[in-house]
Amino acid sequence: MTGVPAPLRRNRAGTTRGRLVAGGLLTALLLFTALAGPFLVPSDPYGIQLDRALEPPSLAHPLGRDALGRDLLARVVHGARYACGVAFGGVAAGAAFGIWLGAWAGYLGGRADRIISRAVDVLMAFPDFLLALLAAALLGPGLLNVTAAVGIYSLPDFARVARSLSASLREENYVMASAALGAPSRRVLVRHILKNAAGPLIALVSLRMGRAMAAASGLSFLGLGPPPPAPEWGAMLESGRAYLWIAPRLVLAPGAALFLSALGFYLLGDGLGRSGGDSSR
Repeated sequence: MTGVPAPLRRNRAGTTRGRLVAGGLLTALLLFTALAGPFLVPSDPYGIQLDRALEPPSLAHPLGRDALGRDLLARVVHGARYACGVAFGGVAAGAAFGIWLGAWAGYLGGRADRIISRAVDVLMAFPDFLLALLAAALLGPGLLNVTAAVGIYSLPDFARVARSLSASLREENYVMASAALGAPSRRVLVRHILKNAAGPLIALVSLRMGRAMAAASGLSFLGLGPPPPAPEWGAMLESGRAYLWIAPRLVLAPGAALFLSALGFYLLGDGLGRSGGDSSR
């Protein structure tokens, strides 16, 4: 960071640390809720009690009950498992295929690069959520299909970034030396290119996680997610909007959970990206 005044460097470092800490705390809270929350909130998220519908918050049920008399806090907490499962599964699939395709395209160049790059350009021509919506509509509703749709939705960004990093790193002396000594292309790609591109790609994974959660909830809001009575945040938003004026907590609770979860992954990914950029200067 030569030429940057010391106070500005300290301010940037403080901002980066703040984003990392805030994102890490929110992400850790989400993961803790997904793993341990159902044990801390033992109420049945599926138990219908129509005689207690829309019951206001109480000590026994801090968020009250929904329109079917189900414990709202239990449903929000259990919804964290659906959110994490779809986001982690979809982003992992999109990252695996996208990074491998993009890295091969950037390293090989030539016709393979042109074909893969044009295919990725076609996918990126669709707005992100529209691509996920199209995939989910073709696959049909269901948890696995939404996860696959999120993977398809995530793939173009990973392919584009991996292709750019690979094309840049293949010009490095250590990569060309390894290839000149007869190392197989797969080994060069894994040991030298992907290893050195890991930092930006990990940051991208975190950034995409928040967007994947929002996309999955959007699909569930439209009826393309897990079927009822699954406590999925997007489906809870859709069912709660009919009672927005008389029981706004039915919308605010899952909406806040989704917002804070997506914000945590965004801050974590942004902090990782900034720290990687600062360390490379």
